[in-house]
Amino acid sequence: MKRQRGSKLTGGQRFMVGALFAAALFLVEAGIAEILLANHAQCEAMVSNMRLRFGLQEVCTPKWAVFMLGAISRGIIGLILPGASAFVAWLTMGGIYALAGGGCGQMSPRWGVVIYLAGHIALVALLAGLGYISQFIA
Repeated sequence: MKRQRGSKLTGGQRFMVGALFAAALFLVEAGIAEILLANHAQCEAMVSNMRLRFGLQEVCTPKWAVFMLGAISRGIIGLILPGASAFVAWLTMGGIYALAGGGCGQMSPRWGVVIYLAGHIALVALLAGLGYISQFIA
């Protein structure tokens, strides 16, 4: 006879736990990314007033990192609607990530976390790459 440890969560409870963890992770990441983007904007403003022999890339955050931080912070909304406010992007992307986290919460905890993080990393990489390429296309 197999002995159960603790109480098991129902499907709806697992969805809620996964959704809340995913939304919390996204909001923490987005907040840190916005702080780093603000630091980059301050650095660019300060360096643009100086006459230096080298460009902004050597002093401030590299361009690829700026696009990666934008992809983390604003997600798909930042790519589709670049003028949208951070609040709108955070609400929308928080909901999208919460749904994905809730779906992954239905799996075993180990696989759910691995699949969610792999999907999140792949989405951020894709959006950062598309954002970087879009500066050459548009």
